[in-house]
Amino acid sequence: LAGIPGAFEGEDFFPQLGPSGRWLSFRAVPLRDRHGALVGAMETLLDISATRGTEGSHAAAAPAAGQRAPDTPAVPAPPELPIPARMRAAPGQWQRTDLRRCIASALDAADADIRHKADVVRDLVETPAIECRAPEINQVIRNLLVNAAQAIGAQRGTITLRNGCDGDQVWFEVEDTGSGIDKEQLPRILEPHFTTRPNGEGRGRGLSICAGIVRQHQGRITVRTVIGHGSAFRVTLPITQADAHAGNVPHEP
Repeated sequence: LAGIPGAFEGEDFFPQLGPSGRWLSFRAVPLRDRHGALVGAMETLLDISATRGTEGSHAAAAPAAGQRAPDTPAVPAPPELPIPARMRAAPGQWQRTDLRRCIASALDAADADIRHKADVVRDLVETPAIECRAPEINQVIRNLLVNAAQAIGAQRGTITLRNGCDGDQVWFEVEDTGSGIDKEQLPRILEPHFTTRPNGEGRGRGLSICAGIVRQHQGRITVRTVIGHGSAFRVTLPITQADAHAGNVPHEP
């Protein structure tokens, strides 16, 4: 994968899979149209438990308190979702990018999935440019937008996009007016192939891909949800990457 910009691979232990957990090897390669725009990803998963053994005590992530919307009733706060570790990014171009440009690009890419399902509200402000691989962040936002559209039922709903800055980090959020997520399902929604939709409606890959990309960017994903009111996924990213690969990062043209 070293010669494919935006590709990544890794392996991690998933204690939720089976009585003893499973080790999975994960690879993903971006798919682009003839204009070079990101339209999806091709993913392969391999169960490597036989060679790695099981590690039931493996820690996926430290829990953190969730949040609730100010206009919705209180529910038990979900933990921060576990993000698979040890993802290794293939070489690609890091650049300083205005997050609003990524959001605009993702909205264009997801338009066919959204237009017949929901109205889009943009509550966006200027934030510092972040060091990132812009096509990968575009993909994260697009996946969250598509998931939000799929969470909305037969009645037309609303998808709200927000962003902001908190110290040395920026964040963006995709909120839907769908059915919400059961608290029992929250710890699993970033697992490969796990989906809250009925059989045959999606393969459960979008959020696991998001998790890998966000992990590469030293970020995190959190969620707040209220049954019957919808869910909001928030991605928080550092403005400046700490690793050496991000030194002297050029600005996006």
